[in-house]
Amino acid sequence: MYYNFKLFWRTAYRSFFASKNTPARLTRKRITFLLLFYLVWPLGSLMHWFFFFLDDILFPGHKTQPIEKPLFILGNLRSGSTFLHRLLSRDSETFTSLTIWDIYLTPSVTQKKITQLVARMDKKLGGHLHRLLYEFDRRTLGKFKIHRISFFQPEEDENILLHIWDSFWVSFLFPFVDEMPNYRHFDEALTPEHKRRIMAFYKSMLQRHLYATGKKYFVAKNPAFSPKIETLVEFFPEARIIYLARNPLDMLPSTVSWINYARRVFTDPQAKWLYLDEIVDFTQHW
Repeated sequence: MYYNFKLFWRTAYRSFFASKNTPARLTRKRITFLLLFYLVWPLGSLMHWFFFFLDDILFPGHKTQPIEKPLFILGNLRSGSTFLHRLLSRDSETFTSLTIWDIYLTPSVTQKKITQLVARMDKKLGGHLHRLLYEFDRRTLGKFKIHRISFFQPEEDENILLHIWDSFWVSFLFPFVDEMPNYRHFDEALTPEHKRRIMAFYKSMLQRHLYATGKKYFVAKNPAFSPKIETLVEFFPEARIIYLARNPLDMLPSTVSWINYARRVFTDPQAKWLYLDEIVDFTQHW
């Protein structure tokens, strides 16, 4: 089992003992988030890894599940990738994607099979659970202003790498970039072994999803995969890539706004606009 425990403990330590004068300073909002996170996330991780273990026993065929001609939508943040991703995903006869539900609640084959069974039973009983879930979705994730967020909409599946705590997305919860591998320059900056561990896990997640859903073609949008193109092609030789370009005069201010909003959900910094050097660096590279 691979997990970046070193980064997990470093972000925990910085959060509680070395966060002074950082965007993640210990305010009431930040303390509330940390208490909830460390109450829920470790237990959730243990549960998911237990189900990953069950997958190997109950559904070993996922290991050899082919991933034919996967389509990856790349480019800088705020370049229209969400729109294109969700537009293509509406062709459900051709494409499948990971939703927030798939990423955070049912990443394993076993969990997906259980929810498929429950969904069939609920449909026969009138769909009451279905309606309750969609109302809960509207009242919770529907309040975020990044873009339309939903448990049931296709989402950026770089998030799946949070299950091994080895992703650019860790910085949204714990903005201690100096503690993290240089995900922003992935192909050039990480060691071959480190890249292999990350991408092997990602590939296994796609195999589990395709195996459980019976779909053939996978489509993903991941701006954070823009610095991973060499590694992406190595692991997915049949990969098709769409690179989106947006006028930098529009893209860059939107990215600054989005990064600051997204990280502010979990932190309480004093300054309004942060991370400018980081953003300019990775937008140029991507």
